Amino acid sequence: MMNESELQQIFPQTLASLRREKLDLILNEFQRFCVNDLDDNKSVSGWFPVFLKAHGLSSELTEICYWEWLRFSCCSIDWGEPRMDPGQVRLAPGVQVMKIQDAAKKLAVDPGPHVIYQRGAKVQSRVVNAPEALLLDVLQEERKFSETQLVDYLKMEAEPFVNLRQADWRAVVGRLKDEGILIVKSALI
Repeated sequence: MMNESELQQIFPQTLASLRREKLDLILNEFQRFCVNDLDDNKSVSGWFPVFLKAHGLSSELTEICYWEWLRFSCCSIDWGEPRMDPGQVRLAPGVQVMKIQDAAKKLAVDPGPHVIYQRGAKVQSRVVNAPEALLLDVLQEERKFSETQLVDYLKMEAEPFVNLRQADWRAVVGRLKDEGILIVKSALI
């Protein structure tokens, strides 16, 4: 079971909002839900955003909760080493993508799609532009690309929407690699 102090560590803004809106009883209901329905589940905290949404709480509050969960999960879950072929490019383990709309002001971030990732010991996040969003979306699918294949695919796929040359796409891939959002398995064994 997850106690309130553990929830406080993961969801400080969410709990503050629940208390401000006099919705403390939701915490008791969630703890009962954990005991009755998730007894052996090790990632109980991941159910909290779903629980709040299922209880019809505001989209702003559920967005804040989901944001806090993604930031926590990015660095606290052992994502393991991804299985990759030599030269394959993919998202780094733990990278998360979320669109922020209603909670942008309370989270002190710009609205739009955000990437959440771990860089060293620190969790970072930022808004992504349209080409980056497309690239992240493509790599969330279970496809295998080398850097060249990815750049060619993105150029072809995005042509009606984003008019970037191959060199521009290579720069987008390079920037995301430099930030640690993308990883490439070395071709050397």
